[in-house]
Amino acid sequence: KNAYCGLRRHARVGMYMDREGFAATNGIIQGDAMSLIWAACALTPWALRIERRWSKITPKIYVDDRYLIARDAAQLQAAMYETTRHDDMTNMTLNEAKCMGTATSTKARKRLARMSFRCEGLATKQNFKALGHDVSGTRKVCLSVHKQRMAKCITTARRIKGLRMPSRRQKKLGTAGIVAPQAMFGSWLSGVGKRESKKAGAAMIKTAWGDGSRFRARELM
Repeated sequence: KNAYCGLRRHARVGMYMDREGFAATNGIIQGDAMSLIWAACALTPWALRIERRWSKITPKIYVDDRYLIARDAAQLQAAMYETTRHDDMTNMTLNEAKCMGTATSTKARKRLARMSFRCEGLATKQNFKALGHDVSGTRKVCLSVHKQRMAKCITTARRIKGLRMPSRRQKKLGTAGIVAPQAMFGSWLSGVGKRESKKAGAAMIKTAWGDGSRFRARELM
């Protein structure tokens, strides 16, 4: 309470800083350990109201990100209006540049493009990034984010392999605790590309077993 009641922020331009600062009346301090609870307190009433009022709308919340999964266009439009109304009443600011929608059919995408959000048209995309995943509204699987993550995973594996660690056991732990989770994050939703998975698997085996790993069985890991 004391941290937020007397909170003041200072503006810095180049080498010059505002000494007096200005009072911060809203927002959450970056790195606040309680930020997850503050976000839940602010957004749970919004989700419960939409869930109870419209049967064909499923609200989803992850920290400060909000999603509406709709099976009816009219209810979706009403839920978006309720979202802006909730934010205005609670003094919350919605980043409209990050607001977008997608649909699973051409007809639904055309209907979605005619919807309004804060007196403007709702941006529609066939696929977009959400929570570190690729979300596609078409039958074509989008793996752009997954490929970037796999490339980063291979780079991490090579760095661990090059470290001067006392034993192979530590490199195996680094592979299991850092490289493998980095490679598999989001795979349940976007899937795993065969080419990328082979490269990542080879990099992890070399990290754990060394350059002679081609003679090892992957199951031993």
